[in-house]
Amino acid sequence: MSMTRVFFSLIVPVFNVELYLRCCLDSVISQTFIEFECILVDDGSPDDCPAICDEYVKKDSRFKVIHKENGGLSHARNTGIRAALGEYIVLLDSDDLFVNNTALENLYKTIEENKTEVLFNSNITILKGETVTFSDEFEAEFISGDTIQFYSEIKNNRKILLAGWLFTVQRNFLFYNDLFFKIGILHEDDHWMPRLICAVSKIGINHSPFYMYRIERPGSIKAILSPRRLFDQLTIIEDILNWLKTKNGKNNICQIVYKDRCIVLWYDIFFSIILLDKQYKEECFILLKKLKNISYVLLYDISLYNIVCYSLIHFFNGDINKYSNTIKIARFLKKIIRKLTGR
Repeated sequence: MSMTRVFFSLIVPVFNVELYLRCCLDSVISQTFIEFECILVDDGSPDDCPAICDEYVKKDSRFKVIHKENGGLSHARNTGIRAALGEYIVLLDSDDLFVNNTALENLYKTIEENKTEVLFNSNITILKGETVTFSDEFEAEFISGDTIQFYSEIKNNRKILLAGWLFTVQRNFLFYNDLFFKIGILHEDDHWMPRLICAVSKIGINHSPFYMYRIERPGSIKAILSPRRLFDQLTIIEDILNWLKTKNGKNNICQIVYKDRCIVLWYDIFFSIILLDKQYKEECFILLKKLKNISYVLLYDISLYNIVCYSLIHFFNGDINKYSNTIKIARFLKKIIRKLTGR
């Protein structure tokens, strides 16, 4: 199949997903919109994925494959983005798929209507085992808006996912703003998304059915809680705090987004430490100490609950043996505060 125009570059990192990869790539081939390239980045996958990638390259000329040593999801995505020729970048995880054969066609129409560098795909389907759940958390009338409007929607609705594949971004915009993924960390989307939102002035919303997200897949690294995951979240907080000190970090939208993301990440760590295996007692101690040292981020939003948790982390002084009590008190007070405030 010959083609003169590439509008979308689909970036598909591939690692250890041989049971799901064909399903993902078949959803690409079935698209009614044909002006795309699909860049498969084989990240040193140890299973049959490299052969499957080669199979689809032979089957359809729009498919390309890059075989490389394992470098992680961020490195694989960056590799694909740098090789892309399309006007817009679409991220597609290799265990997920497009929800129907008009996903790209509808996305293209939304881009043409909005004329924005960044689109948010709000209409996703969650696949858990054999169960499918539909989700479009944005109000239908919220067609597009500036970044403050957009982030207000996110902040007021914590159910909204913020995975990288929910954003479709103009390739030149990515390069101009150096919006590549941080290599060597988990939760790379939490590091990328705030920078993306702060770099754009207007975000379009694609309400058309778009993406099917597979959760709780056996062997998925996302399902495994480890100290590394929490330390990487701390690294992201530290990076965000450094961004706040820069000239760009002092503008209104960055102040809103960066500070809120710090608080969200702080709470993720706060409530996750207690779930770590007992063998990680030393790591828990270090995490608690670091949480206490950066607890001032909670005071970026002077809410009653943030003040309570700020006080708790200092009152218990990072004592691991008292930490379970800290969590119990925090959860109990959260229920009371929600009843009092209606939030």
